[in-house]
Amino acid sequence: MKKNIINDKKIKKWHVAIILIFAGFLTVKTSVSAVDTGRKDQIRSKGIIDYANKTVVIDSKDLTYLAEEIDDLESSYKINMASALSEIGTYFKTDGSAVHNRTEETIIPDNAASLTFISLYEGILGSQSVTHLEGVQAKNKDGELLYYESLEDAENRDLTRTTKTPNDIPVYIRPIEERNLSAGTAAWVNGTLIIGNGADNEAFYTKGYTDGVASIGDSVSVEYTYHQHTDACYEEQTLTCYTSIIFGSTYNKHCVGCQKEMPDDATVKFKKYVKKHSSCGAADYESAYCTNHQNPPSGSSHEYQTTVCICGKTEKTVESAHIIFN
Repeated sequence: MKKNIINDKKIKKWHVAIILIFAGFLTVKTSVSAVDTGRKDQIRSKGIIDYANKTVVIDSKDLTYLAEEIDDLESSYKINMASALSEIGTYFKTDGSAVHNRTEETIIPDNAASLTFISLYEGILGSQSVTHLEGVQAKNKDGELLYYESLEDAENRDLTRTTKTPNDIPVYIRPIEERNLSAGTAAWVNGTLIIGNGADNEAFYTKGYTDGVASIGDSVSVEYTYHQHTDACYEEQTLTCYTSIIFGSTYNKHCVGCQKEMPDDATVKFKKYVKKHSSCGAADYESAYCTNHQNPPSGSSHEYQTTVCICGKTEKTVESAHIIFN
């Protein structure tokens, strides 16, 4: 009896050791090379290891199944992450570098499975950063370069004191501050939430009011004409919607598609998933796929028609001001 107990303990130790070796193989060795080849293709274990009259069985098919599940999870994560980043203006080139403009060199999220986790990490950090604009001179809405009126204005970074006249104090693009945003607005910059207090707007108003009163006095009134949208303000455009796949839990049920290779009463593993559309407005699609004979679904893209306001104005935009002398 003691001899059998000792043998059982040895068997359990071998079982645990093999599992630990495989776990280390998946997480260390394949973390680098699994991008190019699937983890299941790198498994060197073959056949079935049977101990103590089949009381312990280690089947290499189990290792293949685990490897496929990890590959599917990694691919799904990369594709969904790239899709989410594209929604906030961050895209990836074929060499893995992150950029903020979509070009012919950028890849679609469906092809993001080839990216490394380092590339995704850098893309996430850069998605809320404006460091790529350092050293770029600011322009007004007409594309004219801007300059500070004085060195003091530059030191105070006072954007209410700028001019189009060229001088030695150019205005460079920099991260936004609370005073630069209108009150009641917010933006993420370099990982920090900025909530506007409207200080710049108030300064512009005060400057314009003071200068106006000084030049024309109180003997006039002003009537404003506000923008009204017309058909010319809208345009039919073809946009691209990206779909992402979010995988859920796994469950067992009978699969008709597997009857040829399994008994009629056999059950197989199914995995739930949800397909989400990024912008076209289509409802989420929920389903499941059989992991025994179906490939996991992947994200895709499709075009759709929609009406877009192209005038860049609202009905609170002032079109003109009429000065009436009293």
